[in-house]
Amino acid sequence: MGEVSLMESIHSALHGSGFVTSIVRNITMLGEWGSVWLLLGFVMLFSKKTRIPGLVMIGSLAFGFLMNDFIIKKIFMRQRPFEQSASILAWLETTGYKLPDGFSFPSGHTLCSFACAGVLVFFYGKRGLPALSVAILIGLSRIYMCVHFVTDVLTGAALGLLFAEIVIWYYKTFWWKIERKLYQVKVKLNAKNK
Repeated sequence: MGEVSLMESIHSALHGSGFVTSIVRNITMLGEWGSVWLLLGFVMLFSKKTRIPGLVMIGSLAFGFLMNDFIIKKIFMRQRPFEQSASILAWLETTGYKLPDGFSFPSGHTLCSFACAGVLVFFYGKRGLPALSVAILIGLSRIYMCVHFVTDVLTGAALGLLFAEIVIWYYKTFWWKIERKLYQVKVKLNAKNK
């Protein structure tokens, strides 16, 4: 079974309820332009305790977005499911959801969501798992809304976690060293002032 046929099967099996569709449409909107993650990141910047995780998360979001939209999607140039199936397109137009433009592979909503959730799990362990749950829901919503193939979402999740790892590595390699040196300077200054 090809991916278009799989999406048509998902469409015929899942899209009977307008109520469920309206819920899923709202979930997928959380990932528009990384809005839920940007909002969370900016809120985190206001507290000294969460400022560094917030900055790393925003950095991961930006890195994922740039890599995906300006490099990866342009390499693969895959059409979206609704561009390849008249029945999916007809259904999608009834939902009130604005048809996304750009290429399908990989899912940017999913990639950016997993990039941010990966950073939060790194910094907060189990307390970061709700962010991972939101990322999973956003990814599944992209399949439900038939704007991405299953492989778009799975690849987006994997790349998002990879990009989170790259940004975390950068943070650990460079920023931790800077923080440690700043802390040492602060300790020396405090010792001189006593």
